[in-house]
Amino acid sequence: MIINKKGKLFGIINIIDLAIILVVIAAVVVGAPRFLGNTGIVTTGTQETIVVRFFAEDSPTYAIEAVEIGTPLVDDTRVITLGTIIEINRGDAIVTDLTTGFRVPGDNHDHSSVEIVARTTAGELANGLIISGNQYGVGQSLTVRAGNARLFGRISGFEIVSE
Repeated sequence: MIINKKGKLFGIINIIDLAIILVVIAAVVVGAPRFLGNTGIVTTGTQETIVVRFFAEDSPTYAIEAVEIGTPLVDDTRVITLGTIIEINRGDAIVTDLTTGFRVPGDNHDHSSVEIVARTTAGELANGLIISGNQYGVGQSLTVRAGNARLFGRISGFEIVSE
């Protein structure tokens, strides 16, 4: 008999206990790569000098003024340095016009847009960059620390720099 009168499979283990053990094993198999740092990203290992462009549409002007050339641009969530800031371009804030839904220049003088350009060494993929083992792509939203400022925006582009 496979299940005896006491409800044990082959007289060894209870069916409910076996189900719980199988669920735990499945959770470990599925979750292990996430917690062990396996990103599933395969690279050739070639590192290139790359310029990363970060764009924040609507940030307080005082925060943008705290950004300095030569300071690191850091992904605030992952605490990964995206590069060293080499250029800062400030413009009018860009906001959504509530009547049309279009993005337009804002008229709030306390806010501005900013493009921050940083130089880094990274691996390039067809669909993004690998910086310190983490994948980044154009259009990716993130919060960065740039000098003494914390800004929210997107990666607006990147290109390989010839030395």
